[in-house]
Amino acid sequence: PYSQLVEQAKINRVDLQLAKAEITYATQNLRLQKAMAIPDLEVAISYDLKGNYPEKYTGIGIKIPLPLFNRNQGEIKKARIAIDAGNIQLKQQESILENEVYNSYQSALRTEGLYQGLDPNFAEDFKTLIKQVSKNFSNRNISLIEFLDFYDSYKDNMLQLNNLKFERVNAKEEINYVTGSAIFK
Repeated sequence: PYSQLVEQAKINRVDLQLAKAEITYATQNLRLQKAMAIPDLEVAISYDLKGNYPEKYTGIGIKIPLPLFNRNQGEIKKARIAIDAGNIQLKQQESILENEVYNSYQSALRTEGLYQGLDPNFAEDFKTLIKQVSKNFSNRNISLIEFLDFYDSYKDNMLQLNNLKFERVNAKEEINYVTGSAIFK
């Protein structure tokens, strides 16, 4: 199940998708910067009927910028660095994601083990016991101090049981959160 949780998280987590999108953006930017390093050829045609020395002047012009000094090397290098930084960021996000999934999975296993280790009739048996203690107190078979001692023990055990149930649900919700999906409902 752990590997399935990691795969589910890799599919659904927005922070990982954002890191992948940044790499895609940087790759597209590199392609653009390489394309901008190639000079654009410009062709121009002009016609002038009576505006200059020769009448009916027709001209053709070709413009080719020579990239002697400006070959867009700086922007290309920046784009390559952005790709490398994006890959590092992606690896970091993946390791953070795997760590979060592992921690939440271990927490869920631990709390589930504790919960399964309890006697299924524990709560009912304890409720029956406190009813009998209350009945014995009403009949004056036990003193107030003994009753309060039993009641305090009952209260502490019920709080621990409810806290364990809360931690169990919370661990499952944590798995839902770190995987970005509703695995447990």
